Amino acid sequence: QTRSGSASNDPSSPSTASCEAGETLVSCGVIGTQALQGTYIDPEDPNTCIVGTSSASYSVAAVANCCIFPTDAIDAVNTITSTDQEGTQVITECPSGSALTGCQVN
Repeated sequence: QTRSGSASNDPSSPSTASCEAGETLVSCGVIGTQALQGTYIDPEDPNTCIVGTSSASYSVAAVANCCIFPTDAIDAVNTITSTDQEGTQVITECPSGSALTGCQVN
């Protein structure tokens, strides 16, 4: 299910989109391409996507891509944070017996 947030053109007030109860955020996207500050998952709420703009001239809207998984289907969530510079490629693999359900690039 795709959930879209309200558009924002205020650099101090980012757009947010959240999954509903029973759903799990699998990726965070954006509508808009100009003056994008990036997308990230809210560290206080892992089911909320946040998107910001750096210019009042352009608006952006957060897009939360949400899924409903069977009970006990999610055994673990793995997060890999890269400290590499722009333009580098980061590769990771899912543990054996698991499956990738989402990927977030900030």
